[in-house]
Amino acid sequence: MVYLTSDLHIGHDFMARTRGFESTKEHDDYIIRQINKVVQKKDKLFILGDVFWKAQDHDRMCEINCQFIDVILGNHDTDFAKHWPLRVKFYGSLKYQNFILTHIPILEQEMARWKGNIHGHIHETGMTDNPNNPHYFNVNLEFHNYEPVSIDLIEASYPWASIKDQRRC
Repeated sequence: MVYLTSDLHIGHDFMARTRGFESTKEHDDYIIRQINKVVQKKDKLFILGDVFWKAQDHDRMCEINCQFIDVILGNHDTDFAKHWPLRVKFYGSLKYQNFILTHIPILEQEMARWKGNIHGHIHETGMTDNPNNPHYFNVNLEFHNYEPVSIDLIEASYPWASIKDQRRC
């Protein structure tokens, strides 16, 4: 199975407090537990940015059950790639099943080439998706009970599941 999530913010004290946790450790443990509740060893997990706040927290990736992890780098993911486990692959953006996977949502005028944009970056304090264009899907864990979302659920929940999409590459 393929799952997507974003904005873990492991080790980020401010985000832990904003999300209502007593401590950063409680926050981080809960995030890892929620991910592991869903993903299995042979699953693939895309994390669409903002994984860690500090490089020393990179070892938390080893606690995730699934062995296939791809990370789309986010605006808080600078210079961390050299510290992460070898099983993790990194991208700026990635085409997956005619979707464009990004951290920050792409511009609407760039959508013509894609079936949809699966992204993160927008938190509960902002918009979940672009209300005027249903081809955006936000996988920020704050909107999904801190759990990854399956690609099957994303496919089934959007208009392109029931109409012939003419925006394919």
